[in-house]
Amino acid sequence: MSTIQVFVYGFKSKDLSESVKTMLENQSGQNEISVVVYDQTNLNRNEKFNGVEYSHLQWDGMISKFKYLKDKVSECNKDYFLYIDGEVFLERNWDLELVMGHGGRDIVISGNHAVEFDQSEYKFYTSYKHHEINTTTKTNWIDKNFIFMSTERFKTMPNISLLKHYGIEEIYSLFCSLNNVEVYALATAWYKTNGSIFDNDFIPFSPTSNYNLVIDTLKSLPNRLFPVPVNVGVLSNLVGYDFQRLSPLPFERNDIDYDPTMNLDAMASERFHGSGKSMY
Repeated sequence: MSTIQVFVYGFKSKDLSESVKTMLENQSGQNEISVVVYDQTNLNRNEKFNGVEYSHLQWDGMISKFKYLKDKVSECNKDYFLYIDGEVFLERNWDLELVMGHGGRDIVISGNHAVEFDQSEYKFYTSYKHHEINTTTKTNWIDKNFIFMSTERFKTMPNISLLKHYGIEEIYSLFCSLNNVEVYALATAWYKTNGSIFDNDFIPFSPTSNYNLVIDTLKSLPNRLFPVPVNVGVLSNLVGYDFQRLSPLPFERNDIDYDPTMNLDAMASERFHGSGKSMY
């Protein structure tokens, strides 16, 4: 029996509880599964998430989901770690497929499509098309919605807490290529995704926050993510895309580097009647 820690994050995800329920119902029963859910939304929905560790995050919170991921990975003592971003509906015996597919090797299982990179001239982001696949396929590219590997390997992945949404695919894929860690995608039929953070009218944090650090990394320029320049050509050769063609975002909107939450925010109507002496 293997042990698996599942980390699920959702931003205002309407069907998040249903996707987690499906995950629990479709596990094989032959592995020990622990699930932690970070639910960033308006209301605490703890009653909808039975059998998991639930954390409600304020909808307008500015702390990066990757900060929560880093903390959870650091304290994890399970054999494997699965990161899920958003509503992912897994098929029956999904855990058997992941553990058997991994086979104790130093690999990553991520995504469920083949990847074809966009070779057009003008680019700020890494873009590509998805193609359905019928069997596990080596892509050497991380999918930001679904990432599975040994916990030991996950603990070596770069700290991307400076990012908010964009950038995990490029940084994780680059790190894997530099460390000879192959990345495989599951057959498309093994799961389906639903919804996106961009389905919401307003997102309080900037999805592109600090993304130009990613561009600097891909151009082999020292920065806070990779202080020492790395050979990006290794990844380019694996996936067939020249990352040097990417340009920095001209109007990058970075979030503040500190948590703006204050004790005053936790007070109800008494904040307007009492004699507050501090705001921190």
